[in-house]
Amino acid sequence: MVNIQVKIDKMEKIASQLEDEEIDLDLAIKKYVEAIKLAKQVYASLNKYEEKIAVLSKDAEQIVEEEVVY
Repeated sequence: MVNIQVKIDKMEKIASQLEDEEIDLDLAIKKYVEAIKLAKQVYASLNKYEEKIAVLSKDAEQIVEEEVVY
């Protein structure tokens, strides 16, 4: 799986390419679609990490509560 930062770097590179006034329209559209796909992948990855963090936080809270009870 490609690192999130690598995908963000690719999106930034595409954004720079799209800012070039000389870019061909067909290429610009292809690059835009590529950037949107990367953005969706990054968003999905971040959501997975957020879910994992929520589970770990809940587990940690339960451990602390159990230690306080004993």
